[in-house]
Amino acid sequence: NPANSQTSIKLSSPVENYSIQIFNMLGELVCDKSLKGNDSNTIDLTEFTSGTYWVEIQSGYSIWKKKLIVLHN
Repeated sequence: NPANSQTSIKLSSPVENYSIQIFNMLGELVCDKSLKGNDSNTIDLTEFTSGTYWVEIQSGYSIWKKKLIVLHN
């Protein structure tokens, strides 16, 4: 972090299903993906504008939030 063209998300639980959503600073949903445990996923950021985003990963009742900064040259 910061990222420019892509970011990778690796999940470690083999039995969980995950929802990954990325929101811009206005709270607008800009990416929505579902993954199964032990999947890794690359998210293309070339269509994102430079700025700060929030990544929300949800599994069952657990939610993790991380800040993602996108900087294009």
